[in-house]
Amino acid sequence: MAKREGRRLQLKEFLIYNTTFGRKEDNEHEKLLYFYPSSVPFGKQMNYVGMSEALFNFTSSSYLLLLTHFPPLTHLFNSSNNSTFSSKPIEVLHTQMARRVFLNPEPNFFMSMSLYLSFTSGKKEGEEVNMYDDHSVMDAALTQLLQNAYERYRLLQGTLQTSLDRLGREPLMEHFREFFDDYLPQLDIPNLNIVDALNGIQFLPLEKNSYLRIQSFISHTETQFSDIVATVVLYKQNVIWSGIEQSDLEHLYGFLMGKLPLNAPAQDTPQFVFGPDSVSDDASPITTPRLHVDLPGVALPVPLVAYYSAGTTCCFLVNAKSAMDIGFYRRLQAQIEPRLQDLNVKFAEKQALRLSFANQMAQEYPYKYIYYNDVNKAIKSTFLPLLKGEGQASASATGSTDAVSSTAHVQLMGEIHQHFRDTVGPLSDSEISAKARSDQWVVGRRSEDREVFVHLTGRGSANLIEINDELRKLSATHFGSIFLSD
Repeated sequence: MAKREGRRLQLKEFLIYNTTFGRKEDNEHEKLLYFYPSSVPFGKQMNYVGMSEALFNFTSSSYLLLLTHFPPLTHLFNSSNNSTFSSKPIEVLHTQMARRVFLNPEPNFFMSMSLYLSFTSGKKEGEEVNMYDDHSVMDAALTQLLQNAYERYRLLQGTLQTSLDRLGREPLMEHFREFFDDYLPQLDIPNLNIVDALNGIQFLPLEKNSYLRIQSFISHTETQFSDIVATVVLYKQNVIWSGIEQSDLEHLYGFLMGKLPLNAPAQDTPQFVFGPDSVSDDASPITTPRLHVDLPGVALPVPLVAYYSAGTTCCFLVNAKSAMDIGFYRRLQAQIEPRLQDLNVKFAEKQALRLSFANQMAQEYPYKYIYYNDVNKAIKSTFLPLLKGEGQASASATGSTDAVSSTAHVQLMGEIHQHFRDTVGPLSDSEISAKARSDQWVVGRRSEDREVFVHLTGRGSANLIEINDELRKLSATHFGSIFLSD
């Protein structure tokens, strides 16, 4: 049967509701606080709310406790036997044409998102049919996508309950429209893959001398500007230093990656990404987002000042009570720019050595890999763009000529990760090897909180013992100081 491209993965709807509202039949509509797209008829919006609430209630422990009194149904709802149902509230719902994910991020607040599955069209027995690809997206990527939507809101606006207490129901609805109507269209949903599921952070390791220099730079800056309560430093998309909690860094990193001039030429004029448009203009507008992060003893939210110079970005979290006029930014730039010029050279040299090594390894060894550490969220890849928009330029920089995020090998890596997530305990070891094509293998290995996914080519006649030998070489070359069990 001839196939034609039909539709790629796309957002169907996104909603937020609160169960403390609309408890009577005549005001049930008050539960709904936000729905996207707003063009969907209101009656249909409420149908989605009702379905979401029913599924949450049905899979909650209180309902399942009642069902376990009926012996014929007990095995269906007992999570200990790996059955379809469990005592954990629903996270994902599969249908023929769509995939729906659910989240209960705070008491009484519920979020749900639905995506249309991709499909191809063709004729079967003379009739036009659509063939939906249930493997076109990972559950783990979708649940992370919904979690990220909540975390982005919490980072910039605070918790949902805090917003409700501050604004009230109807103003909160308008507030949600302003925030999520801008956020949701920016999601790169058609290209979701294992990178989105892992949701990691790229780091740039430094040798001792460079590390001490950046430490001295930060200490001196925070001493001169006592209102700075925490600092995060990045070189391009790589974190070099962080003075905030790991969970906050994860959410801040995702926010920054959509704001920083990562592809700007190194000779570009230094600038405040968050701050004044121009320090030479007394009337220059000043833009500083305010973040809700965990800083003990510091009043929230805290303003974020970000300064970019030749690839390096310094992010300063500043006491909200400080006077941040144009003079503050002039003094800050005068303080950090001379020292950053020297540090930029060191960071660029380190990055160049890293890419050169990756190029050499790609030419000498027949494998590409993705590595992820769930403890510090560190992620690195020799072939797959880790940021949306890196594309082929990033791939060629790491020695790859075929880094396409939608390949069957990337999809297979995603399925292996999904298997680890669904069936392997948090401190367990596991390995899956799959022969993808006549001369290609994909191997996924999990050791405690670390995962590595390897794509080997030119090994069509190899057996599992030989593939395991290749993995030992990979571990010795790239992960000499990292334990990955055999």
